[in-house]
Amino acid sequence: MKSRARYLSGMYIFSYAAIGALFPLIAQYLSGIGFSGSQIGIITSSSTAIGILSNSFWGGIYHRRRRTKKLIQLLCVATALLSLLMMTVGKFWIFLLLYIIVFFFENPVYPLIDSTIIEVNYPFGTIRKWGAVGFALGIGVAGAVADRFGLLSIFPMFAAFFLLTALLIGIYLKRERAYNQGGWIPQSSEEWDKLKESKKEGSYKDLLHNGKYMALIFSAFFFVGPALSHNTYFSFLYIEVGGTIAGMGIVLLLMVISEAPFMAWSERISSALTMERAILLAMAVSAFRFLWYSTNPSVEFLAATFMLQGIANGIGIVEITKYVAKLAGPAMISLAIPLYTAISSNCGAITCQFFGGIIVESYGGRGVYLFYGLLNLVGVLIYLLFGLYKRKGEAL
Repeated sequence: MKSRARYLSGMYIFSYAAIGALFPLIAQYLSGIGFSGSQIGIITSSSTAIGILSNSFWGGIYHRRRRTKKLIQLLCVATALLSLLMMTVGKFWIFLLLYIIVFFFENPVYPLIDSTIIEVNYPFGTIRKWGAVGFALGIGVAGAVADRFGLLSIFPMFAAFFLLTALLIGIYLKRERAYNQGGWIPQSSEEWDKLKESKKEGSYKDLLHNGKYMALIFSAFFFVGPALSHNTYFSFLYIEVGGTIAGMGIVLLLMVISEAPFMAWSERISSALTMERAILLAMAVSAFRFLWYSTNPSVEFLAATFMLQGIANGIGIVEITKYVAKLAGPAMISLAIPLYTAISSNCGAITCQFFGGIIVESYGGRGVYLFYGLLNLVGVLIYLLFGLYKRKGEAL
Protein backbone atom coordinates (compact mmCIF):
# COMPACT_ATOMS: atom_id res chain seq x y z
CA MET A 1 0.00 0.00 0.00
CA LYS A 2 2.83 2.42 0.84
CA SER A 3 4.51 1.69 -2.48
CA ARG A 4 1.26 2.38 -4.33
CA ALA A 5 0.80 5.63 -2.40
CA ARG A 6 4.25 6.86 -3.43
CA TYR A 7 3.49 6.40 -7.13
CA LEU A 8 0.02 7.94 -6.85
CA SER A 9 1.43 10.91 -4.91
CA GLY A 10 4.14 11.36 -7.53
CA MET A 11 1.52 11.50 -10.30
CA TYR A 12 -0.09 14.46 -8.56
CA ILE A 13 3.19 16.20 -7.74
CA PHE A 14 4.57 16.12 -11.28
CA SER A 15 1.33 16.70 -13.19
CA TYR A 16 0.43 19.74 -11.07
CA ALA A 17 4.03 20.97 -11.10
CA ALA A 18 3.69 21.11 -14.90
CA ILE A 19 0.84 23.63 -14.80
CA GLY A 20 2.56 25.46 -11.93
CA ALA A 21 5.57 25.91 -14.22
CA LEU A 22 3.55 27.08 -17.23
CA PHE A 23 0.46 29.03 -16.23
CA PRO A 24 1.95 31.81 -14.04
CA LEU A 25 4.54 32.73 -16.71
CA ILE A 26 2.86 31.97 -20.05
CA ALA A 27 1.33 35.46 -20.29
CA GLN A 28 4.73 37.07 -19.73
CA TYR A 29 6.26 34.84 -22.42
CA LEU A 30 3.53 35.67 -24.93
CA SER A 31 3.87 39.38 -24.21
CA GLY A 32 7.61 39.09 -24.75
CA ILE A 33 7.18 37.66 -28.26
CA GLY A 34 4.83 40.47 -29.23
CA PHE A 35 1.28 39.24 -28.60
CA SER A 36 -1.31 41.82 -27.51
CA GLY A 37 -3.31 41.64 -24.30
CA SER A 38 -6.45 40.44 -26.09
CA GLN A 39 -4.47 37.77 -27.93
CA ILE A 40 -2.96 36.58 -24.66
CA GLY A 41 -6.42 36.42 -23.11
CA ILE A 42 -7.76 34.32 -25.99
CA ILE A 43 -4.83 31.88 -25.80
CA THR A 44 -4.88 31.42 -22.03
CA SER A 45 -8.65 30.97 -21.86
CA SER A 46 -8.61 28.45 -24.73
CA SER A 47 -6.93 25.83 -22.50
CA THR A 48 -9.94 25.93 -20.17
CA ALA A 49 -12.47 26.09 -23.01
CA ILE A 50 -11.17 23.00 -24.80
CA GLY A 51 -11.44 21.08 -21.51
CA ILE A 52 -15.23 21.19 -21.77
CA LEU A 53 -14.97 18.96 -24.85
CA SER A 54 -11.80 16.99 -24.16
CA ASN A 55 -12.67 15.87 -20.61
CA SER A 56 -15.93 14.30 -21.76
CA PHE A 57 -14.35 12.88 -24.95
CA TRP A 58 -11.38 11.18 -23.29
CA GLY A 59 -13.46 10.20 -20.26
CA GLY A 60 -15.76 8.25 -22.59
CA ILE A 61 -12.83 6.52 -24.27
CA TYR A 62 -11.25 5.70 -20.88
CA HIS A 63 -14.56 4.21 -19.73
CA ARG A 64 -15.02 2.10 -22.89
CA ARG A 65 -11.40 0.89 -22.68
CA ARG A 66 -12.10 -0.59 -19.25
CA ARG A 67 -10.20 2.23 -17.50
CA THR A 68 -6.79 1.31 -18.83
CA LYS A 69 -4.19 3.59 -17.26
CA LYS A 70 -2.15 3.36 -20.46
CA LEU A 71 -4.50 5.98 -21.88
CA ILE A 72 -3.47 8.45 -19.15
CA GLN A 73 0.16 7.66 -19.92
CA LEU A 74 -0.45 8.32 -23.62
CA LEU A 75 -2.11 11.65 -22.84
CA CYS A 76 0.87 12.72 -20.72
CA VAL A 77 3.41 11.82 -23.43
CA ALA A 78 1.38 13.52 -26.18
CA THR A 79 1.03 16.66 -24.04
CA ALA A 80 4.77 16.76 -23.33
CA LEU A 81 5.95 16.27 -26.92
CA LEU A 82 3.43 18.64 -28.51
CA SER A 83 4.16 21.36 -25.94
CA LEU A 84 7.78 21.53 -27.11
CA LEU A 85 6.57 22.64 -30.55
CA MET A 86 5.24 25.85 -28.99
CA MET A 87 8.84 27.00 -28.50
CA THR A 88 9.19 27.36 -32.27
CA VAL A 89 5.98 29.30 -33.02
CA GLY A 90 5.70 33.09 -33.14
CA LYS A 91 2.48 33.62 -35.09
CA PHE A 92 -0.74 34.10 -33.12
CA TRP A 93 -3.13 31.79 -35.00
CA ILE A 94 -0.61 28.96 -35.25
CA PHE A 95 0.28 29.26 -31.57
CA LEU A 96 -3.43 29.33 -30.61
CA LEU A 97 -4.17 26.19 -32.63
CA LEU A 98 -1.18 24.35 -31.17
CA TYR A 99 -2.09 25.49 -27.64
CA ILE A 100 -5.63 24.11 -28.07
CA ILE A 101 -4.27 20.79 -29.35
CA VAL A 102 -1.85 20.49 -26.41
CA PHE A 103 -4.59 21.12 -23.87
CA PHE A 104 -7.00 18.80 -25.64
CA PHE A 105 -4.64 16.04 -24.46
CA GLU A 106 -3.66 17.70 -21.16
CA ASN A 107 -7.02 18.53 -19.59
CA PRO A 108 -8.30 14.96 -19.01
CA VAL A 109 -5.15 13.85 -17.20
CA TYR A 110 -6.30 15.33 -13.87
CA PRO A 111 -9.86 13.93 -13.63
CA LEU A 112 -8.62 10.53 -14.86
CA ILE A 113 -5.94 10.45 -12.16
CA ASP A 114 -8.66 11.40 -9.66
CA SER A 115 -10.72 8.46 -10.95
CA THR A 116 -7.73 6.16 -10.47
CA ILE A 117 -7.35 7.15 -6.81
CA ILE A 118 -11.02 6.63 -6.06
CA GLU A 119 -11.17 3.33 -7.97
CA VAL A 120 -8.36 1.83 -5.85
CA ASN A 121 -10.17 3.09 -2.74
CA TYR A 122 -7.15 4.98 -1.36
CA PRO A 123 -7.91 7.98 0.95
CA PHE A 124 -8.41 10.67 -1.68
CA GLY A 125 -7.49 13.72 0.38
CA THR A 126 -4.26 12.12 1.59
CA ILE A 127 -3.08 11.79 -2.02
CA ARG A 128 -4.76 14.85 -3.55
CA LYS A 129 -2.86 17.22 -1.22
CA TRP A 130 0.27 16.50 -3.26
CA GLY A 131 -1.33 18.30 -6.19
CA ALA A 132 -1.23 21.56 -4.22
CA VAL A 133 2.36 20.82 -3.20
CA GLY A 134 3.28 20.07 -6.81
CA PHE A 135 1.69 23.28 -8.09
CA ALA A 136 3.67 25.32 -5.56
CA LEU A 137 6.83 23.37 -6.49
CA GLY A 138 6.26 24.13 -10.18
CA ILE A 139 5.90 27.84 -9.47
CA GLY A 140 9.12 27.91 -7.46
CA VAL A 141 11.19 25.88 -9.89
CA ALA A 142 9.92 27.73 -12.97
CA GLY A 143 10.57 31.13 -11.43
CA ALA A 144 14.16 30.26 -10.59
CA VAL A 145 14.93 28.55 -13.93
CA ALA A 146 13.21 31.21 -16.06
CA ASP A 147 15.06 33.96 -14.22
CA ARG A 148 18.36 32.36 -15.22
CA PHE A 149 17.64 30.87 -18.65
CA GLY A 150 14.73 32.95 -19.92
CA LEU A 151 10.98 32.41 -20.27
CA LEU A 152 11.40 29.96 -23.16
CA SER A 153 12.45 27.41 -20.53
CA ILE A 154 8.87 27.06 -19.24
CA PHE A 155 8.05 24.71 -22.14
CA PRO A 156 10.83 22.14 -21.49
CA MET A 157 9.92 22.21 -17.78
CA PHE A 158 6.24 21.66 -18.58
CA ALA A 159 7.16 18.75 -20.87
CA ALA A 160 9.63 17.23 -18.39
CA PHE A 161 7.07 17.17 -15.57
CA PHE A 162 4.53 15.40 -17.80
CA LEU A 163 7.11 12.85 -18.96
CA LEU A 164 7.91 12.13 -15.30
CA THR A 165 4.19 11.65 -14.69
CA ALA A 166 4.04 9.18 -17.61
CA LEU A 167 7.07 7.32 -16.25
CA LEU A 168 5.43 6.94 -12.83
CA ILE A 169 2.24 5.67 -14.44
CA GLY A 170 4.29 3.05 -16.31
CA ILE A 171 5.98 1.88 -13.10
CA TYR A 172 2.62 1.88 -11.32
CA LEU A 173 1.10 -0.33 -14.06
CA LYS A 174 3.91 -2.87 -13.73
CA ARG A 175 3.48 -3.00 -9.96
CA GLU A 176 -0.29 -3.38 -10.29
CA ARG A 177 0.10 -6.26 -12.77
CA ALA A 178 2.43 -8.01 -10.35
CA TYR A 179 -0.04 -7.35 -7.53
CA ASN A 180 -2.97 -8.80 -9.49
CA GLN A 181 -0.95 -11.83 -10.58
CA GLY A 182 -0.27 -12.53 -6.93
CA GLY A 183 -3.73 -13.99 -6.62
CA TRP A 184 -5.77 -11.23 -5.01
CA ILE A 185 -9.43 -12.17 -4.62
CA PRO A 186 -12.26 -10.31 -2.86
CA GLN A 187 -12.38 -11.16 0.80
CA SER A 188 -16.02 -10.29 1.57
CA SER A 189 -19.45 -10.14 -0.06
CA GLU A 190 -19.17 -6.35 -0.10
CA GLU A 191 -15.92 -6.56 -2.10
CA TRP A 192 -17.53 -9.01 -4.52
CA ASP A 193 -20.45 -6.59 -5.01
CA LYS A 194 -18.04 -3.73 -5.72
CA LEU A 195 -16.13 -5.88 -8.21
CA LYS A 196 -19.33 -6.85 -10.06
CA GLU A 197 -20.58 -3.26 -10.03
CA SER A 198 -17.29 -1.93 -11.39
CA LYS A 199 -17.59 -4.20 -14.45
CA LYS A 200 -21.00 -2.88 -15.46
CA GLU A 201 -21.16 -0.42 -18.32
CA GLY A 202 -23.06 2.83 -18.48
CA SER A 203 -23.22 6.02 -20.49
CA TYR A 204 -23.44 9.78 -20.14
CA LYS A 205 -27.20 9.41 -20.63
CA ASP A 206 -27.38 7.52 -17.34
CA LEU A 207 -25.59 10.36 -15.57
CA LEU A 208 -27.89 12.99 -17.06
CA HIS A 209 -30.86 11.10 -15.59
CA ASN A 210 -29.23 10.99 -12.15
CA GLY A 211 -30.98 13.93 -10.46
CA LYS A 212 -28.75 14.26 -7.40
CA TYR A 213 -25.58 13.93 -9.43
CA MET A 214 -26.67 16.71 -11.80
CA ALA A 215 -27.75 18.91 -8.87
CA LEU A 216 -24.30 18.47 -7.32
CA ILE A 217 -22.64 19.33 -10.66
CA PHE A 218 -24.56 22.59 -10.97
CA SER A 219 -24.06 23.48 -7.31
CA ALA A 220 -20.31 22.87 -7.79
CA PHE A 221 -20.35 25.11 -10.88
CA PHE A 222 -21.09 28.12 -8.63
CA PHE A 223 -18.43 27.06 -6.12
CA VAL A 224 -15.54 25.77 -8.24
CA GLY A 225 -15.73 28.48 -10.94
CA PRO A 226 -15.05 31.36 -8.52
CA ALA A 227 -12.49 29.27 -6.62
CA LEU A 228 -10.40 28.74 -9.76
CA SER A 229 -10.86 32.27 -11.13
CA HIS A 230 -9.90 33.90 -7.84
CA ASN A 231 -6.20 33.49 -8.64
CA THR A 232 -6.66 35.68 -11.72
CA TYR A 233 -8.29 38.65 -9.99
CA PHE A 234 -6.79 38.59 -6.49
CA SER A 235 -3.99 40.91 -7.60
CA PHE A 236 -6.53 43.65 -8.47
CA LEU A 237 -8.07 43.51 -5.00
CA TYR A 238 -4.73 43.29 -3.19
CA ILE A 239 -3.25 46.30 -4.98
CA GLU A 240 -6.47 48.33 -4.59
CA VAL A 241 -6.22 48.06 -0.78
CA GLY A 242 -2.58 49.18 -0.77
CA GLY A 243 -0.60 45.98 -1.37
CA THR A 244 2.36 45.41 -3.66
CA ILE A 245 2.96 42.88 -6.44
CA ALA A 246 5.66 41.17 -4.36
CA GLY A 247 3.37 40.96 -1.35
CA MET A 248 0.51 39.67 -3.46
CA GLY A 249 2.70 36.84 -4.77
CA ILE A 250 3.62 35.76 -1.26
CA VAL A 251 0.01 35.85 0.01
CA LEU A 252 -1.28 33.97 -3.03
CA LEU A 253 1.39 31.30 -2.59
CA LEU A 254 0.41 30.92 1.08
CA MET A 255 -3.21 30.52 0.03
CA VAL A 256 -2.34 27.77 -2.44
CA ILE A 257 -0.08 25.95 0.03
CA SER A 258 -2.78 26.13 2.75
CA GLU A 259 -4.96 23.80 0.65
CA ALA A 260 -2.56 20.87 1.16
CA PRO A 261 -3.06 20.28 4.92
CA PHE A 262 -6.83 20.63 4.67
CA MET A 263 -6.89 18.11 1.82
CA ALA A 264 -4.95 15.75 4.07
CA TRP A 265 -7.34 16.41 6.98
CA SER A 266 -10.49 16.22 4.85
CA GLU A 267 -10.99 12.53 5.66
CA ARG A 268 -11.13 13.26 9.40
CA ILE A 269 -13.29 16.34 8.94
CA SER A 270 -15.79 14.47 6.78
CA SER A 271 -15.84 11.60 9.29
CA ALA A 272 -16.75 14.06 12.04
CA LEU A 273 -19.31 16.09 10.08
CA THR A 274 -20.25 13.64 7.28
CA MET A 275 -18.96 14.23 3.76
CA GLU A 276 -22.14 16.01 2.74
CA ARG A 277 -21.97 18.57 5.55
CA ALA A 278 -18.22 19.06 5.17
CA ILE A 279 -18.91 20.23 1.60
CA LEU A 280 -21.61 22.59 2.86
CA LEU A 281 -19.12 24.02 5.37
CA ALA A 282 -16.52 24.56 2.63
CA MET A 283 -19.04 26.28 0.36
CA ALA A 284 -20.28 28.52 3.19
CA VAL A 285 -16.71 29.53 4.10
CA SER A 286 -16.00 30.33 0.45
CA ALA A 287 -19.14 32.52 0.18
CA PHE A 288 -18.25 34.36 3.41
CA ARG A 289 -14.67 34.83 2.25
CA PHE A 290 -15.50 36.35 -1.12
CA LEU A 291 -18.30 38.56 0.23
CA TRP A 292 -15.92 39.79 2.93
CA TYR A 293 -13.26 40.50 0.29
CA SER A 294 -15.82 42.76 -1.44
CA THR A 295 -15.72 45.09 1.60
CA ASN A 296 -12.05 45.91 0.82
CA PRO A 297 -10.37 44.52 3.97
CA SER A 298 -6.86 45.70 4.74
CA VAL A 299 -3.73 44.09 3.33
CA GLU A 300 -2.91 42.75 6.78
CA PHE A 301 -6.29 41.02 7.11
CA LEU A 302 -6.00 39.51 3.64
CA ALA A 303 -2.61 38.09 4.56
CA ALA A 304 -3.67 36.89 8.00
CA THR A 305 -6.70 34.99 6.69
CA PHE A 306 -4.95 33.07 3.91
CA MET A 307 -6.07 29.81 5.56
CA LEU A 308 -9.67 30.47 4.49
CA GLN A 309 -8.67 29.24 1.04
CA GLY A 310 -7.37 26.03 2.58
CA ILE A 311 -10.68 25.42 4.36
CA ALA A 312 -12.82 26.22 1.33
CA ASN A 313 -10.80 24.63 -1.48
CA GLY A 314 -8.89 21.99 0.47
CA ILE A 315 -12.05 20.43 1.88
CA GLY A 316 -14.47 21.35 -0.90
CA ILE A 317 -12.50 20.14 -3.92
CA VAL A 318 -11.62 16.80 -2.33
CA GLU A 319 -15.02 16.02 -0.87
CA ILE A 320 -17.02 17.10 -3.92
CA THR A 321 -14.96 14.72 -6.07
CA LYS A 322 -15.70 11.91 -3.63
CA TYR A 323 -19.39 12.86 -3.53
CA VAL A 324 -19.54 12.81 -7.35
CA ALA A 325 -18.12 9.27 -7.31
CA LYS A 326 -20.56 8.20 -4.60
CA LEU A 327 -23.63 9.49 -6.45
CA ALA A 328 -22.51 8.03 -9.78
CA GLY A 329 -21.57 4.60 -8.42
CA PRO A 330 -18.41 2.50 -9.04
CA ALA A 331 -19.29 1.62 -12.64
CA MET A 332 -19.63 5.28 -13.68
CA ILE A 333 -16.67 6.92 -11.92
CA SER A 334 -14.60 7.16 -15.10
CA LEU A 335 -17.42 9.08 -16.80
CA ALA A 336 -18.73 11.03 -13.82
CA ILE A 337 -15.51 12.75 -12.75
CA PRO A 338 -14.47 14.01 -16.22
CA LEU A 339 -18.03 15.31 -16.83
CA TYR A 340 -17.99 17.03 -13.44
CA THR A 341 -14.64 18.61 -14.32
CA ALA A 342 -15.89 19.75 -17.73
CA ILE A 343 -19.01 21.48 -16.37
CA SER A 344 -17.98 22.68 -12.92
CA SER A 345 -14.27 23.40 -13.39
CA ASN A 346 -13.84 24.27 -17.07
CA CYS A 347 -17.18 25.86 -17.86
CA GLY A 348 -17.38 27.45 -14.39
CA ALA A 349 -13.90 28.96 -14.66
CA ILE A 350 -14.53 30.37 -18.16
CA THR A 351 -17.80 31.98 -17.05
CA CYS A 352 -16.21 33.55 -13.97
CA GLN A 353 -13.12 34.74 -15.80
CA PHE A 354 -15.18 36.28 -18.61
CA PHE A 355 -17.61 38.17 -16.38
CA GLY A 356 -14.83 38.94 -13.89
CA GLY A 357 -12.96 40.73 -16.68
CA ILE A 358 -16.01 42.84 -17.51
CA ILE A 359 -16.74 43.67 -13.86
CA VAL A 360 -13.15 44.54 -12.92
CA GLU A 361 -13.05 47.29 -15.57
CA SER A 362 -15.95 49.18 -13.97
CA TYR A 363 -15.97 48.11 -10.32
CA GLY A 364 -12.44 46.84 -9.64
CA GLY A 365 -11.50 43.83 -7.55
CA ARG A 366 -14.18 44.64 -4.99
CA GLY A 367 -16.92 44.18 -7.58
CA VAL A 368 -15.44 40.90 -8.82
CA TYR A 369 -15.46 39.40 -5.34
CA LEU A 370 -19.01 40.57 -4.66
CA PHE A 371 -20.01 38.74 -7.86
CA TYR A 372 -18.07 35.62 -6.81
CA GLY A 373 -19.59 35.67 -3.33
CA LEU A 374 -23.11 35.88 -4.76
CA LEU A 375 -22.36 32.97 -7.12
CA ASN A 376 -21.19 30.95 -4.12
CA LEU A 377 -24.48 31.71 -2.37
CA VAL A 378 -26.39 30.38 -5.39
CA GLY A 379 -24.33 27.19 -5.13
CA VAL A 380 -25.15 26.87 -1.42
CA LEU A 381 -28.85 27.43 -2.16
CA ILE A 382 -28.91 24.66 -4.81
CA TYR A 383 -27.05 22.37 -2.42
CA LEU A 384 -29.66 22.95 0.29
CA LEU A 385 -32.75 22.85 -1.94
CA PHE A 386 -31.82 19.45 -3.37
CA GLY A 387 -31.02 18.03 0.05
CA LEU A 388 -27.41 17.31 -0.90
CA TYR A 389 -26.28 18.00 2.66
CA LYS A 390 -28.09 14.84 3.83
CA ARG A 391 -26.89 11.29 3.77
CA LYS A 392 -29.08 8.82 1.89
CA GLY A 393 -32.17 8.03 3.95
CA GLU A 394 -31.51 10.85 6.41
CA ALA A 395 -34.50 13.01 7.32
CA LEU A 396 -34.54 16.76 6.80
